Amino acid sequence: MGEDTMRGQSLDSLDVHKGSMDPNHRDPPYTATKLLRVERIQLKMWTRPYYEKKVMQDLGLLGRCGDVVVLKNIPKVLEKLWVVKHLVRIDPIQMPEKLPLASDGSIPRGARLSLTGRLKIPMDVVGETDPVAQSKQEHLKISFEESLKTERRKSRWYGTCTCWWYICFDETMSLSRYDPHSVSSDSDDESTSSMTVPKKRRVDEPTFTVPRMSWKTGLLASIRDVNFPKRLKTNNVVAIADKYPKARCHFLILPLNRYVRSLTSLTNCPEDISLLKELDSVGQQIAKEEKEKDSSLEFRLGYHAAPSMELLHLHVISQDFDSRCLKTKKHWNSFTSDFFVPSSQIILALESRRVLPSIVTDGHANEMLNQPLYCHRCCIQLKNIPTLKEHLKTHRAVSGGSSGIGKCVAIQAAKYGAHVTILARNTKRLEAAVEEIQQAAAEVAVKAGTTKPKIIYRSVDLTGSSVDVLKSVRSAEQEIGVPVTNLVNCAGVCIPKRFLELTSEDFKFMMDVNYHGTVTLTQCVIPSMVNSGGGSVTMVSSQGGLIGLYGFTGYAAAKFALRGFAEALSMEVKPFNIGVSMCFPPDTDTPGFQEEEKIKPEETKLISATAGLTKPEDVALGLLKGSLKKTFMISYGLEGKLLSVICGGMSPMNTISETILQFLFAGVGRVGGLFIRRSFDGIVEKCAAQRGQEQPVAAEHTQ
Repeated sequence: MGEDTMRGQSLDSLDVHKGSMDPNHRDPPYTATKLLRVERIQLKMWTRPYYEKKVMQDLGLLGRCGDVVVLKNIPKVLEKLWVVKHLVRIDPIQMPEKLPLASDGSIPRGARLSLTGRLKIPMDVVGETDPVAQSKQEHLKISFEESLKTERRKSRWYGTCTCWWYICFDETMSLSRYDPHSVSSDSDDESTSSMTVPKKRRVDEPTFTVPRMSWKTGLLASIRDVNFPKRLKTNNVVAIADKYPKARCHFLILPLNRYVRSLTSLTNCPEDISLLKELDSVGQQIAKEEKEKDSSLEFRLGYHAAPSMELLHLHVISQDFDSRCLKTKKHWNSFTSDFFVPSSQIILALESRRVLPSIVTDGHANEMLNQPLYCHRCCIQLKNIPTLKEHLKTHRAVSGGSSGIGKCVAIQAAKYGAHVTILARNTKRLEAAVEEIQQAAAEVAVKAGTTKPKIIYRSVDLTGSSVDVLKSVRSAEQEIGVPVTNLVNCAGVCIPKRFLELTSEDFKFMMDVNYHGTVTLTQCVIPSMVNSGGGSVTMVSSQGGLIGLYGFTGYAAAKFALRGFAEALSMEVKPFNIGVSMCFPPDTDTPGFQEEEKIKPEETKLISATAGLTKPEDVALGLLKGSLKKTFMISYGLEGKLLSVICGGMSPMNTISETILQFLFAGVGRVGGLFIRRSFDGIVEKCAAQRGQEQPVAAEHTQ
């Protein structure tokens, strides 16, 4: 520890305190004690969150601004104070070093606690056998009782002087003194606290000079607390787990035998550069050990440009940000914006300069901390922290994910950082799709420095037993460790033939895959969403699900049934914060579309060509954005928007603006729809005239 210094003043040599209520009251020498004076500084509490109001009520500070209470310096109280540290002012109560006690060892009568946190005692303390002294003690007792009433009215100080005196000198509560300027690595057996207080000691024991303690210096005591877990410790560096982690793995690496206030206190001397490199080395070692336990974790090592805590500390944080302590925009931006400076960048900057200048100004720091919330994986702007956490924890199940739109949705979701489970029947195609999705997700994760999501598959026939489907869903949730929060039903089939060419088996097959398979999978997933507090279900339909077209008698029937199911389901699950969406893409360039082209009637080809061909990547991107917003009708292109306006009907409202457009242009859209319908009828009549009187022949059913 540092060199001991004695406080040379005694009680007799002190001047009379100007604010004393009695001429005999003097200010004694004082040091930090085991009591804290807590004053409320926040004027308005009605704007604060509920949990802050609850803590302030527990502390007795929910009355008015300026209220003061005296609290014990114990971990249970400190945890509450940490929650409301921005609402209160905390001062350690200052106790005398040489306190004259009465003959029975109790505190002298007449002592009182001032609003400044000082203990005031009478200067003259005489034996109780002296009659004059006894009379004076009675007078002091009366004065003390009156002053105590005054103090309780002013500061809401609960309890008597004798009670808090014994609390202060209770051996079970005593804490050792700590000098931050001379930290020793061999004193882990000393008990410490974030508000450091001296142990009970003799009157003639020397006193160390201790700086004023505050929340900013909380790290100083944490690294010395024997009860505080140490992740790793070397001769010069100690690693501790963050008390309030912002991710699953969040560690702080601190210097052990040096007090370095911040980065700007460093120079390019060999000792400082060596310290930074050792901090970085220990951080890399911890990150490596944690990745061996969970290979999906990715870590970043860095410093805050303008840290709120004193004492240099390196953050080692995983990029999942799965923590209840991540509550505010400032928490998020302090680790995902330029406010978080990589450790390697600091070392290089220090090696090239004599000292590190101020990395950011206060105004720039506040600007970075208050910028909008953007996902660090996909750069999507999100509304608030709960929405962000829901976005980060996404486990998206995609039926029909082995090819076509389903595979593109899975790839895009994996790029966004979501865990993905794809479901289909063909195992070989599933394995190839998983490999492609993993490769796309890994490229994005490496560039962003984020955790790679888990990509798995399940081979299951959705038209088969619902028990098998449920087992597949539950096993996928167990393997990934997160329940399904987003379901995308992409599995579908189309047999584009004329009505007389279709068999009853064709109709049943299309209804089983497009409708019954979707219903079965949705039934298996909805309970998990209800238990997890919300989610979304997206059903991929088609523009043929909004308008019946030539050659789609079986396909349109299944898709129209799907829309009715979606509208009814959205009403049922809305109380559980589950959104239901319907996606109506036009013809999309997928392997399934190429197969359909081989058997499509000429009329169907000509009608479909009027809307053009869309890329599956564009459909997937629009689908994901719509499902995040929980938009009911997701459409594409001018024709799709027109159809959604005309066919809105009693469907759930997407946005107010779209509802206004439906109200204003419903009549115009109806007229435009009639012209489009007439053009389709013209195509059918023209093709029929070219074929003459040729009668369609029913073809054999092939699946």
